[in-house]
This record gives sequence, structure tokens and C-alpha cells, in this order.
Amino acid sequence: MSEREGSQRERGARRPERLALAPAALAEERAPSEREGSQRERGARRPERLAAPREGASMGMAPAAPAEERAPSEREGSQREVEALQAALAAEHAVVWGYGVVGARVEEALLGAVRAADSAHRSRRDATAAMVRRLGADPVPTQASYALPFPVTDRRGALRLAVHLEEGDAVAWRYAVAATENRAVRRTALAALTDAAVRATRWRLLLPGGVPTVAFPGGDD
Repeated sequence: MSEREGSQRERGARRPERLALAPAALAEERAPSEREGSQRERGARRPERLAAPREGASMGMAPAAPAEERAPSEREGSQREVEALQAALAAEHAVVWGYGVVGARVEEALLGAVRAADSAHRSRRDATAAMVRRLGADPVPTQASYALPFPVTDRRGALRLAVHLEEGDAVAWRYAVAATENRAVRRTALAALTDAAVRATRWRLLLPGGVPTVAFPGGDD
């Protein structure tokens, strides 16, 4: 996906309404009917994403100027970027936690792929937190635990969860692509979105049946 194509297609992205996994405390507060509706919504979507540049190597971002020295439009743009990056960071926290569950339920032959995914998301999480700090905000923290979208008791459940994690991550990064005019941030978000798309496809290929790819990763279509 090129940067220009991303600019045109990702403009329609909406702010993520939930993480790749919901915090456990939040999930417990939902009414049963709301949880059931959320599960149906999750089953209806199929997004994707993968690895991001390491901090300092390709971010290319200058320190943010004090808010009072910036024009109103620049401050608003920065606020949108921070909001989007915080949503992406929250998704990365959830994905890292979720891959711990995946690794506990797959066979030894897949542990290498799980570890590679976990490492990629940890690197992206740290790089995203650094970007948020450079924009003058405190990175959102990880939650103590997250609610699984469905029971994960075997290999199939673990692979479904891996797909779900990458799909949720792709939604967050697609929103980040749409929320920024900063080319460095945009390149990082596009790389993350692409990475999630590729990784989700790889996990889907290990599941029998279904469609391995989607037209617009991170979207509802």
C-alpha cells in the first residue's frame, strides 16, 4: 500500500471504539446483551498489520514546539496525532498481552512465529510510546489484564485470537494514518498497518476455511 493510496483510503477510518482486547474490568461492567452484541461485531470484521521502525532510526520527528508557540491548526493537528497514537499504543499493549495467551495454546512448531509477533509488537509499542512523549503527552499504560473475545482452549482458538489481535491493531493504526499530516508519523502508521495485515493473513492461512485476506485492512468493508 503506497502512502498516497493510504492517504485516500484511510481518510474514512473512524476512531477505534475498542482495543484489540478490552480491559478485563471494562468487560465485566458490560451488560450481557452488550457483550453478546460486541461478540457479533467482532465476528463480522476482518482487518490486519505488522512491524514498525525502531525508535530514532526512521521516526525523523523533531521535538514538538511549546503549545503556546504553535498556530491553532498545528495544535489541533498535534492533538489528533496524540489521540490516534495513544489509541494505537493501547492496542499494542493489548496485543502483547494477547500473544501470551496464544503462545500457551499452540504447538511447539508455531512458537517461533508467536515469539516473532510478540517481539515485533513490543518493539512497536516502545517506539509508539516514544513518539507520544515527543509530542508532549504521557503514554497510556497497559492494563493489568484483558478480556478475551471468546474462549481460547485449543490451537484453533489460539489462531483465531491471533487473527483477532492483528485485526484490532490494524483498526487502530488505520485511524492513526487518517489522523496525521506528519509524514514521519504517517509512514510509521502505514508500516504498522501493513504489518498487521500481513501477519493476520499468515494466521488465517493456518485456519481451515474462511477468506485469508481482506480488501481494506483495518476497515469495516
